[in-house]
Amino acid sequence: MTSDRKAWAAPPLATSGSDLGALLALLRHRILVYARAKVGPAEGEDLTQEVLTVLVEKYSHLDSLEDLVPLSFRILHNKRLELYRRLRRDRSPEPLPASPEMPADETLLERERRRLLREAITLLSGRCRELLRLQLLGYGFGEIQRLMKARAINTVYTWARRCRESLRSEIERLEGRLASDG
Repeated sequence: MTSDRKAWAAPPLATSGSDLGALLALLRHRILVYARAKVGPAEGEDLTQEVLTVLVEKYSHLDSLEDLVPLSFRILHNKRLELYRRLRRDRSPEPLPASPEMPADETLLERERRRLLREAITLLSGRCRELLRLQLLGYGFGEIQRLMKARAINTVYTWARRCRESLRSEIERLEGRLASDG
């Protein structure tokens, strides 16, 4: 606990003059201690260097610690978030199971779900089927508006919401009928 306090206290942040190099040298220690505590020694060094680079490249006009301290910790915070996003994105996917085949009961369940979905879609209105088809083909709402000759894009939003609700209710109805038959 006391070593952490010493790390935060040294070196002092009071300086005379407005030399950016001297200010950054004083600030570097604080940034480094905080970065190491948050992400580890190696990543802390890297983040500290990135923060100092940004300060030199973009904020060399600042010449007081009152301006640089909060700015440097905000930059460090953003760089830390960027590191976490990059690590999460670069994380490899889960390894595939030894047998890629699904168990028979899961295959049957998936097959039944697809059959229910196809049957529910056939029960929808023609406009809903066309809207769902266009969405599945990757068209955006603006393109769908033009293709379906809707007056306003909000109309297409409303159609899409109502079609999803209809599809959901048809699936629930079919599942209920299936449960009562079985």
